[in-house]
Amino acid sequence: MLLYLHWEAMLISFLSARKLTLPFNSFEGVLSTDYTVLAYPGTASEDALSRSGKDTTLGKLWEQKVKPYFESYRSYEYNTPKHLMANPKLAAMEYFPGVR
Repeated sequence: MLLYLHWEAMLISFLSARKLTLPFNSFEGVLSTDYTVLAYPGTASEDALSRSGKDTTLGKLWEQKVKPYFESYRSYEYNTPKHLMANPKLAAMEYFPGVR
């Protein structure tokens, strides 16, 4: 009986728990998706991406996912959470080089 109760509790918790599936979990993963990356002008994110070598992952991210759209990021509408919510294929980047 005790074994059955443990099994039933495990089954209920397994079926009721949500599994969060992220579209990517690394910078390399972003490159293989159709997401664009929002790096706010004048931030450490912009600096890290734009100064990276073109053959590095951050450099490729800058060239492919940020640079083509970067000038439009200067407008006020991109500085609001509402804009992020309205564009499901836009990922905002914050870069903290000293934090791991």
